[in-house]
Amino acid sequence: MGCGGFDPCHLVWVIILAGGALLSTFGFLSGDWIHPNDNPLDVKCGPYVACVGDTCEKYDPQENKTWEAAMWLMVVGLGLVWLAVLGALVTMWLQEWQPVSHNISMFGSVLALIGLICFAFGFDNTRISRTQYAPCNFCGEKTDVTQLEECTLGAGIIMMIVGVVVLFIAGILGWTVNHRADAPEAYRERTYTGRRKASTNNFRKPTQPAAAPGAGGNDKWQKNTTNNQAF
Repeated sequence: MGCGGFDPCHLVWVIILAGGALLSTFGFLSGDWIHPNDNPLDVKCGPYVACVGDTCEKYDPQENKTWEAAMWLMVVGLGLVWLAVLGALVTMWLQEWQPVSHNISMFGSVLALIGLICFAFGFDNTRISRTQYAPCNFCGEKTDVTQLEECTLGAGIIMMIVGVVVLFIAGILGWTVNHRADAPEAYRERTYTGRRKASTNNFRKPTQPAAAPGAGGNDKWQKNTTNNQAF
């Protein structure tokens, strides 16, 4: 039956959701999202900071609009994910609200994914010729959303990608918590959150099978018809 009962499914969902949130948060906070291949000064850049060695500074919001948009998408997305983690813990007791927490986590995960894509669209600003984006202009002139030249992805963005993948895996598991056929009744006792508890009045009683020929049903009908025709 796999996760046939309440405890295994819900607890596994909470653990995977929290793990994805931690991975994504640590990845986001890292400044090492992209760095040059030849990097004697240890220059690395992230969605909101540029680091040279151990010194990191936040970007001027005017410097890279694409990465600024990516930053805010991921900030809002991760905020919603952490709210969903809290909701996932609370709904261990208030099970009827579990779908709300699940939906919030999925919305936050989608925003984080869009933020990652938006960050990739800003790769062309890391070309050497884009001096206004120093010190993050260390990539080759062929660098764009589809390829990197003379630079590579850092540990931060890889951790963020893995974290978002884990969040979507948690989303699939969270959906099965209340949609599987053998989900506990507590998950179905909902009004504002979607599915309502199944009512026994909604089920029709099975009808009696029609009488087989020779069992009295059709024969009686035929006799009545014959008698009526005689008058």
